[in-house]
Amino acid sequence: MINQEVMLYLTEYQLYFNENYQLLRERYSRLLELIDEHQGYNLDVHTYFDMIMVQLRALLLDDKWNNNKAFKSYTVQGILSMTIDDGVQSEIQKLLDTIIIKGPEDCNECLVSYNCDEEIDDCPVKTDLTFQKAVRMITDKSICHYDNYYRVNASSWDCVQMVRRLLLNKTEPNNLFNIMDALFDLLKDGIELRLPDELDQAKI
Repeated sequence: MINQEVMLYLTEYQLYFNENYQLLRERYSRLLELIDEHQGYNLDVHTYFDMIMVQLRALLLDDKWNNNKAFKSYTVQGILSMTIDDGVQSEIQKLLDTIIIKGPEDCNECLVSYNCDEEIDDCPVKTDLTFQKAVRMITDKSICHYDNYYRVNASSWDCVQMVRRLLLNKTEPNNLFNIMDALFDLLKDGIELRLPDELDQAKI
């Protein structure tokens, strides 16, 4: 049988995950309002976009389940298979693997479309840039800390700004809005714990 301590951890996880998930939904709704109000990109849009990126990084992007770090943070990747249907977990991973820029062959077109000043020799888009990679790149290089804007890093910074604009462009097929709507369709109002016998089968 599942022990009481683990059940307590899982109950606490569900509570805090869902609180943060609801905050994400509210911030996203406000972002949509701001875009309509300002008809594009301004400081408020930039600020809410950054908050959403950080929350996506915190809630969805983590290492796979590991008994040594299982309950150190309230992220979804390591524990999702024990809280909701495995098919939902697979669909969320597909969203994270959505290709935003298909490798270097698409990079030159993006540079023209999004007015980057120069060709980016050290661009992170040396392979397909997925949504997961884009979130990590934006948060790690321009929100949670700032890379040194010097020589080679300067063009990398430009690439981050390009990806920001691309995600906020509603004419792009794999923009932030389509991905977020699909995510909310999957998670609905939040995650729910499985029954104890189902958790036993997950071999906690």
